[in-house]
Amino acid sequence: MRSYSHSLLGAGVGALVGNVMGIGFVLPAIVGMVAGLLPDVDEPSSAAGRAFGVWSKKMKNSWGHRTYTHTVYAVAITTIVMYISFRGIFVMLGLFPPGPYSLVVLAGLLSHIIADMTTRSGIYLFYPAKKLFFAGRWEADGKKEEIIVSLFGFVLLFVAFINS
Repeated sequence: MRSYSHSLLGAGVGALVGNVMGIGFVLPAIVGMVAGLLPDVDEPSSAAGRAFGVWSKKMKNSWGHRTYTHTVYAVAITTIVMYISFRGIFVMLGLFPPGPYSLVVLAGLLSHIIADMTTRSGIYLFYPAKKLFFAGRWEADGKKEEIIVSLFGFVLLFVAFINS
């Protein structure tokens, strides 16, 4: 899937989770958008891959795309690392607890994983185990992606906005 699809879905679920958790929707939408892009860090041409530069190329050359970064392990580790990071930042700045933002990160990551599951390529949720999960019927990077993701993402953002 394209970066804009993952960013829109991540922003939508981030805004929705932020709204439900009572922390607003703008900052959670931004956090969710970034989290929605993170699993593609192993693809040098993606937004996350370009941000990580040479590390992204090393990941892709070492194990390929949609492998380790698209697993339940990566989701768990990233969420825990972000919780610890948020905790340090929030305590240092005297802000509210980091828990809700960790849930926003989790939601953004899961939006990416679930979206990739719906494509023909699917994902290996427990890589290196070679069991393909939820390979869908549609091809990523096509018109269907643009229509479905745009509608779904904007609905999520709209719901979060009107409920804030």
